[in-house]
Amino acid sequence: MKPILIILLLFATGFCKDSTIQTVRKNYLSIEYAEKNLKPKEIESNIETKNRFMEKNSLYEKKFNEALEFYKSKRYLESVAKFEDAMNDFTEAEVYYHYAKSLKSIGSFKDSISAFEIAEKLAFENKIYLYYNMAATYSLLSDLPKSVYYLKLAITNGFQQFKHLEIDSDFSNLKKQKQWNSIYVNLVSDQLLSKTPADFIANPNRKIKLKRFSKNIFLDTKENSVSTEIELFNGIIFFTETSIDKENRESITKTQGVYEVVKDRIKINLLPFNFKNDASIQNAESLNALSFELLFRKELDGFLLLDLTDYESKDFLVNKKDCSFNKEVGCETCRKEYVQKGYFCTY
Repeated sequence: MKPILIILLLFATGFCKDSTIQTVRKNYLSIEYAEKNLKPKEIESNIETKNRFMEKNSLYEKKFNEALEFYKSKRYLESVAKFEDAMNDFTEAEVYYHYAKSLKSIGSFKDSISAFEIAEKLAFENKIYLYYNMAATYSLLSDLPKSVYYLKLAITNGFQQFKHLEIDSDFSNLKKQKQWNSIYVNLVSDQLLSKTPADFIANPNRKIKLKRFSKNIFLDTKENSVSTEIELFNGIIFFTETSIDKENRESITKTQGVYEVVKDRIKINLLPFNFKNDASIQNAESLNALSFELLFRKELDGFLLLDLTDYESKDFLVNKKDCSFNKEVGCETCRKEYVQKGYFCTY
Protein backbone atom coordinates (compact mmCIF):
# COMPACT_ATOMS: atom_id res chain seq x y z
CA MET A 1 0.00 0.00 0.00
CA LYS A 2 2.89 2.37 0.71
CA PRO A 3 4.08 2.61 -2.93
CA ILE A 4 0.53 3.42 -3.99
CA LEU A 5 0.28 6.12 -1.32
CA ILE A 6 3.58 7.58 -2.44
CA ILE A 7 2.38 7.66 -6.07
CA LEU A 8 -0.87 9.33 -5.03
CA LEU A 9 1.02 11.91 -3.00
CA LEU A 10 3.35 12.63 -5.89
CA PHE A 11 0.39 12.97 -8.24
CA ALA A 12 -1.36 15.31 -5.82
CA THR A 13 1.79 17.37 -5.42
CA GLY A 14 2.23 17.63 -9.17
CA PHE A 15 -1.41 18.56 -9.62
CA CYS A 16 -1.19 21.30 -7.03
CA LYS A 17 2.02 22.60 -8.57
CA ASP A 18 0.41 22.75 -12.02
CA SER A 19 -2.63 24.51 -10.59
CA THR A 20 -0.32 27.07 -8.99
CA ILE A 21 1.30 27.73 -12.38
CA GLN A 22 -2.11 28.34 -13.93
CA THR A 23 -3.04 30.70 -11.10
CA VAL A 24 0.19 32.64 -11.56
CA ARG A 25 -0.48 32.95 -15.28
CA LYS A 26 -3.93 34.35 -14.57
CA ASN A 27 -2.23 36.97 -12.40
CA TYR A 28 -0.09 37.97 -15.35
CA LEU A 29 -3.28 38.48 -17.32
CA SER A 30 -4.81 40.98 -14.92
CA ILE A 31 -4.47 44.72 -15.32
CA GLU A 32 -3.91 44.96 -11.55
CA TYR A 33 -0.77 42.82 -11.82
CA ALA A 34 0.43 44.76 -14.86
CA GLU A 35 0.02 48.15 -13.20
CA LYS A 36 1.51 47.00 -9.88
CA ASN A 37 4.69 45.76 -11.56
CA LEU A 38 4.94 48.50 -14.18
CA LYS A 39 8.46 49.48 -15.09
CA PRO A 40 9.11 52.90 -13.51
CA LYS A 41 9.82 55.81 -15.86
CA GLU A 42 11.62 57.88 -13.27
CA ILE A 43 14.15 56.66 -10.72
CA GLU A 44 15.01 58.32 -7.43
CA SER A 45 18.33 60.14 -7.36
CA ASN A 46 19.51 57.88 -4.56
CA ILE A 47 22.58 55.98 -5.84
CA GLU A 48 21.63 52.73 -4.13
CA THR A 49 18.11 52.85 -5.57
CA LYS A 50 19.47 53.55 -9.05
CA ASN A 51 21.89 50.65 -8.84
CA ARG A 52 19.14 48.25 -7.77
CA PHE A 53 16.96 49.42 -10.67
CA MET A 54 19.80 49.08 -13.21
CA GLU A 55 20.55 45.57 -12.03
CA LYS A 56 16.89 44.52 -12.12
CA ASN A 57 16.30 46.19 -15.48
CA SER A 58 19.34 44.51 -16.99
CA LEU A 59 17.98 41.12 -15.93
CA TYR A 60 14.53 42.03 -17.29
CA GLU A 61 15.89 43.07 -20.68
CA LYS A 62 17.95 39.89 -20.93
CA LYS A 63 14.85 37.74 -20.30
CA PHE A 64 12.78 39.87 -22.69
CA ASN A 65 15.30 39.49 -25.51
CA GLU A 66 15.60 35.74 -24.89
CA ALA A 67 11.82 35.45 -25.12
CA LEU A 68 11.85 37.33 -28.44
CA GLU A 69 14.51 34.97 -29.78
CA PHE A 70 12.43 31.95 -28.73
CA TYR A 71 9.47 33.45 -30.57
CA LYS A 72 11.48 34.13 -33.74
CA SER A 73 12.71 30.52 -33.61
CA LYS A 74 9.08 29.34 -33.30
CA ARG A 75 9.78 27.91 -29.84
CA TYR A 76 6.53 29.40 -28.64
CA LEU A 77 6.09 27.52 -25.36
CA GLU A 78 9.55 28.60 -24.24
CA SER A 79 8.77 32.10 -25.40
CA VAL A 80 5.62 32.23 -23.24
CA ALA A 81 7.51 30.97 -20.19
CA LYS A 82 10.36 33.44 -20.67
CA PHE A 83 8.00 36.41 -21.11
CA GLU A 84 6.30 35.41 -17.85
CA ASP A 85 9.71 35.18 -16.21
CA ALA A 86 10.51 38.69 -17.45
CA MET A 87 7.23 40.00 -16.04
CA ASN A 88 8.32 38.81 -12.60
CA ASP A 89 10.75 41.74 -12.79
CA PHE A 90 8.82 44.38 -14.73
CA THR A 91 5.75 44.82 -16.90
CA GLU A 92 5.18 47.26 -19.76
CA ALA A 93 3.04 47.55 -22.88
CA GLU A 94 5.64 46.05 -25.20
CA VAL A 95 6.16 42.88 -23.19
CA TYR A 96 2.40 42.29 -23.06
CA TYR A 97 2.09 42.77 -26.82
CA HIS A 98 4.75 40.14 -27.56
CA TYR A 99 3.48 37.90 -24.78
CA ALA A 100 0.04 38.02 -26.44
CA LYS A 101 1.53 37.00 -29.79
CA SER A 102 3.25 34.03 -28.15
CA LEU A 103 0.02 32.96 -26.44
CA LYS A 104 -1.76 33.21 -29.79
CA SER A 105 0.90 31.00 -31.39
CA ILE A 106 0.31 28.18 -28.87
CA GLY A 107 -3.46 28.36 -29.37
CA SER A 108 -4.30 30.19 -26.12
CA PHE A 109 -6.52 32.64 -27.98
CA LYS A 110 -8.59 33.94 -25.05
CA ASP A 111 -5.47 34.53 -22.95
CA SER A 112 -3.90 36.21 -25.97
CA ILE A 113 -6.82 38.64 -26.21
CA SER A 114 -6.46 39.44 -22.50
CA ALA A 115 -2.76 40.22 -22.98
CA PHE A 116 -3.46 42.38 -26.06
CA GLU A 117 -6.08 44.31 -24.06
CA ILE A 118 -3.56 44.97 -21.30
CA ALA A 119 -1.03 46.17 -23.89
CA GLU A 120 -3.69 48.55 -25.20
CA LYS A 121 -4.48 49.84 -21.69
CA LEU A 122 -0.76 50.39 -21.09
CA ALA A 123 -0.70 52.57 -24.24
CA PHE A 124 1.16 50.30 -26.65
CA GLU A 125 2.29 52.65 -29.41
CA ASN A 126 1.98 50.57 -32.59
CA LYS A 127 -1.82 50.59 -32.84
CA ILE A 128 -1.78 49.19 -36.39
CA TYR A 129 -0.25 45.84 -35.45
CA LEU A 130 -1.95 45.69 -32.07
CA TYR A 131 -5.43 45.93 -33.61
CA TYR A 132 -4.51 43.74 -36.58
CA ASN A 133 -3.36 40.95 -34.25
CA MET A 134 -6.47 41.34 -32.11
CA ALA A 135 -8.61 41.05 -35.25
CA ALA A 136 -6.72 37.91 -36.28
CA THR A 137 -7.14 36.35 -32.84
CA TYR A 138 -10.87 37.07 -32.75
CA SER A 139 -11.14 35.48 -36.19
CA LEU A 140 -9.45 32.36 -34.82
CA LEU A 141 -12.04 32.41 -32.01
CA SER A 142 -14.79 32.70 -34.67
CA ASP A 143 -15.92 35.97 -33.08
CA LEU A 144 -16.52 37.66 -36.41
CA PRO A 145 -18.08 40.98 -35.24
CA LYS A 146 -15.11 41.73 -32.97
CA SER A 147 -12.68 40.59 -35.66
CA VAL A 148 -14.20 43.06 -38.11
CA TYR A 149 -14.27 45.78 -35.43
CA TYR A 150 -10.53 45.51 -34.70
CA LEU A 151 -9.63 45.09 -38.36
CA LYS A 152 -11.41 48.37 -39.03
CA LEU A 153 -9.47 49.99 -36.18
CA ALA A 154 -6.21 48.71 -37.69
CA ILE A 155 -7.12 50.20 -41.07
CA THR A 156 -8.26 53.46 -39.47
CA ASN A 157 -4.85 53.72 -37.80
CA GLY A 158 -3.04 53.24 -41.10
CA PHE A 159 -2.85 49.54 -41.93
CA GLN A 160 -2.29 49.14 -45.68
CA GLN A 161 -0.78 45.67 -46.13
CA PHE A 162 -3.88 44.37 -47.89
CA LYS A 163 -1.97 41.75 -49.90
CA HIS A 164 -0.82 40.20 -46.62
CA LEU A 165 -4.39 40.29 -45.30
CA GLU A 166 -5.58 38.39 -48.38
CA ILE A 167 -3.22 35.45 -47.68
CA ASP A 168 -3.25 35.53 -43.86
CA SER A 169 -4.65 32.16 -42.75
CA ASP A 170 -5.62 33.62 -39.35
CA PHE A 171 -8.58 35.24 -41.11
CA SER A 172 -9.84 32.02 -42.73
CA ASN A 173 -12.93 31.92 -40.48
CA LEU A 174 -13.81 35.47 -41.44
CA LYS A 175 -13.24 34.88 -45.15
CA LYS A 176 -15.58 31.87 -45.12
CA GLN A 177 -18.52 34.16 -44.45
CA LYS A 178 -20.76 34.98 -47.41
CA GLN A 179 -20.63 38.69 -46.61
CA TRP A 180 -16.80 38.81 -46.50
CA ASN A 181 -16.44 40.53 -49.89
CA SER A 182 -18.88 43.24 -48.82
CA ILE A 183 -17.15 43.62 -45.46
CA TYR A 184 -13.72 43.77 -47.07
CA VAL A 185 -14.79 46.40 -49.59
CA ASN A 186 -16.33 48.49 -46.84
CA LEU A 187 -13.21 48.25 -44.68
CA VAL A 188 -10.46 49.00 -47.15
CA SER A 189 -12.08 51.46 -49.52
CA ASP A 190 -11.77 54.69 -47.52
CA GLN A 191 -8.49 55.23 -49.35
CA LEU A 192 -10.72 55.83 -52.41
CA LEU A 193 -13.17 58.12 -50.63
CA SER A 194 -14.67 60.92 -52.71
CA LYS A 195 -14.91 64.30 -51.00
CA THR A 196 -17.61 65.64 -53.31
CA PRO A 197 -20.59 64.19 -55.22
CA ALA A 198 -19.17 65.57 -58.47
CA ASP A 199 -15.99 63.53 -57.99
CA PHE A 200 -18.04 60.38 -57.35
CA ILE A 201 -20.24 60.87 -60.42
CA ALA A 202 -17.14 61.38 -62.56
CA ASN A 203 -15.38 58.39 -60.96
CA PRO A 204 -18.01 55.82 -59.95
CA ASN A 205 -15.30 53.32 -58.99
CA ARG A 206 -14.56 55.54 -55.98
CA LYS A 207 -16.43 55.53 -52.66
CA ILE A 208 -18.81 58.10 -51.18
CA LYS A 209 -20.57 58.49 -47.84
CA LEU A 210 -23.87 60.34 -47.73
CA LYS A 211 -25.93 61.61 -44.83
CA ARG A 212 -29.51 62.85 -44.56
CA PHE A 213 -31.27 64.23 -41.48
CA SER A 214 -34.88 65.34 -41.14
CA LYS A 215 -37.39 66.30 -38.42
CA ASN A 216 -41.18 66.42 -38.20
CA ILE A 217 -42.81 68.66 -35.58
CA PHE A 218 -46.38 67.76 -34.59
CA LEU A 219 -49.23 69.93 -33.28
CA ASP A 220 -48.48 68.82 -29.72
CA THR A 221 -44.95 70.29 -30.20
CA LYS A 222 -43.44 66.81 -30.09
CA GLU A 223 -41.10 65.84 -32.90
CA ASN A 224 -39.64 62.79 -34.57
CA SER A 225 -36.36 62.61 -36.46
CA VAL A 226 -34.83 60.36 -39.08
CA SER A 227 -31.09 60.14 -39.69
CA THR A 228 -29.95 58.20 -42.76
CA GLU A 229 -26.37 57.26 -43.62
CA ILE A 230 -25.31 55.38 -46.72
CA GLU A 231 -21.98 54.26 -48.15
CA LEU A 232 -21.58 53.42 -51.82
CA PHE A 233 -18.60 51.64 -53.33
CA ASN A 234 -17.97 49.18 -56.13
CA GLY A 235 -21.68 48.63 -56.76
CA ILE A 236 -22.43 47.86 -53.08
CA ILE A 237 -24.46 50.05 -50.72
CA PHE A 238 -24.47 49.95 -46.91
CA PHE A 239 -27.59 51.61 -45.50
CA THR A 240 -28.33 52.64 -41.89
CA GLU A 241 -31.35 54.62 -40.74
CA THR A 242 -32.02 55.73 -37.17
CA SER A 243 -35.49 57.00 -36.23
CA ILE A 244 -36.59 58.61 -32.97
CA ASP A 245 -40.37 58.96 -32.64
CA LYS A 246 -42.28 61.62 -30.71
CA GLU A 247 -42.32 59.30 -27.67
CA ASN A 248 -38.51 59.29 -27.83
CA ARG A 249 -38.35 55.61 -28.85
CA GLU A 250 -35.46 54.71 -31.11
CA SER A 251 -35.45 52.26 -34.01
CA ILE A 252 -32.47 51.34 -36.15
CA THR A 253 -32.70 49.77 -39.59
CA LYS A 254 -29.71 48.33 -41.41
CA THR A 255 -29.41 46.69 -44.77
CA GLN A 256 -27.21 46.28 -47.82
CA GLY A 257 -27.95 46.46 -51.49
CA VAL A 258 -26.64 47.30 -54.92
CA TYR A 259 -26.53 50.45 -57.01
CA GLU A 260 -25.76 51.64 -60.51
CA VAL A 261 -24.53 55.05 -61.63
CA VAL A 262 -26.25 56.18 -64.84
CA LYS A 263 -25.11 59.63 -65.98
CA ASP A 264 -26.18 61.97 -63.16
CA ARG A 265 -28.31 59.43 -61.29
CA ILE A 266 -27.63 56.69 -58.78
CA LYS A 267 -30.17 53.86 -58.97
CA ILE A 268 -30.33 52.02 -55.64
CA ASN A 269 -31.89 48.67 -54.75
CA LEU A 270 -31.92 47.63 -51.09
CA LEU A 271 -32.45 44.25 -49.49
CA PRO A 272 -35.15 43.87 -46.77
CA PHE A 273 -34.35 45.77 -43.59
CA ASN A 274 -33.02 44.36 -40.33
CA PHE A 275 -34.69 46.04 -37.37
CA LYS A 276 -33.17 46.62 -33.95
CA ASN A 277 -34.57 48.16 -30.76
CA ASP A 278 -38.01 48.80 -32.22
CA ALA A 279 -40.78 46.96 -30.42
CA SER A 280 -43.46 48.81 -32.36
CA ILE A 281 -42.70 47.07 -35.67
CA GLN A 282 -44.52 43.81 -36.24
CA ASN A 283 -43.70 41.14 -38.84
CA ALA A 284 -40.61 43.03 -39.93
CA GLU A 285 -39.41 40.07 -41.97
CA SER A 286 -42.39 40.45 -44.32
CA LEU A 287 -41.48 43.98 -45.40
CA ASN A 288 -40.29 44.27 -48.97
CA ALA A 289 -37.07 45.60 -50.36
CA LEU A 290 -36.90 49.21 -51.55
CA SER A 291 -35.52 50.97 -54.57
CA PHE A 292 -34.98 54.67 -55.18
CA GLU A 293 -32.85 57.12 -57.13
CA LEU A 294 -30.55 59.97 -56.19
CA LEU A 295 -30.19 62.81 -58.70
CA PHE A 296 -26.93 64.79 -58.68
CA ARG A 297 -27.43 68.55 -58.74
CA LYS A 298 -24.29 70.53 -59.46
CA GLU A 299 -25.65 73.78 -58.00
CA LEU A 300 -26.25 72.05 -54.67
CA ASP A 301 -23.14 69.88 -54.80
CA GLY A 302 -25.38 67.10 -53.55
CA PHE A 303 -28.13 64.64 -54.44
CA LEU A 304 -31.90 65.01 -54.50
CA LEU A 305 -33.86 62.00 -53.37
CA LEU A 306 -36.34 61.19 -56.14
CA ASP A 307 -39.68 59.38 -55.71
CA LEU A 308 -39.29 56.23 -53.66
CA THR A 309 -40.56 52.97 -55.11
CA ASP A 310 -42.15 50.91 -52.35
CA TYR A 311 -43.95 47.84 -53.62
CA GLU A 312 -46.47 47.36 -50.79
CA SER A 313 -45.66 49.07 -47.52
CA LYS A 314 -46.08 52.84 -47.29
CA ASP A 315 -44.04 53.12 -44.10
CA PHE A 316 -40.93 54.28 -45.90
CA LEU A 317 -42.36 56.96 -48.20
CA VAL A 318 -40.32 60.11 -47.74
CA ASN A 319 -42.11 63.20 -46.48
CA LYS A 320 -41.16 65.73 -49.16
CA LYS A 321 -41.86 68.60 -46.76
CA ASP A 322 -38.78 67.69 -44.76
CA CYS A 323 -35.71 69.66 -45.67
CA SER A 324 -32.70 67.49 -45.01
CA PHE A 325 -29.30 69.08 -44.68
CA ASN A 326 -25.80 68.70 -43.31
CA LYS A 327 -24.41 71.81 -41.60
CA GLU A 328 -20.82 70.93 -42.49
CA VAL A 329 -21.39 71.70 -46.17
CA GLY A 330 -23.88 74.52 -45.61
CA CYS A 331 -27.15 73.57 -47.27
CA GLU A 332 -28.82 76.97 -47.00
CA THR A 333 -29.67 76.70 -50.70
CA CYS A 334 -31.42 73.42 -49.93
CA ARG A 335 -33.56 75.00 -47.23
CA LYS A 336 -34.50 78.06 -49.26
CA GLU A 337 -35.05 76.61 -52.73
CA TYR A 338 -35.72 72.90 -52.28
CA VAL A 339 -37.98 72.72 -49.23
CA GLN A 340 -40.29 70.30 -51.03
CA LYS A 341 -37.53 67.83 -51.91
CA GLY A 342 -35.41 65.33 -50.05
CA TYR A 343 -31.72 66.21 -50.20
CA PHE A 344 -28.54 64.19 -49.53
CA CYS A 345 -25.32 65.94 -48.57
CA THR A 346 -21.86 64.41 -48.36
CA TYR A 347 -19.98 64.01 -45.09
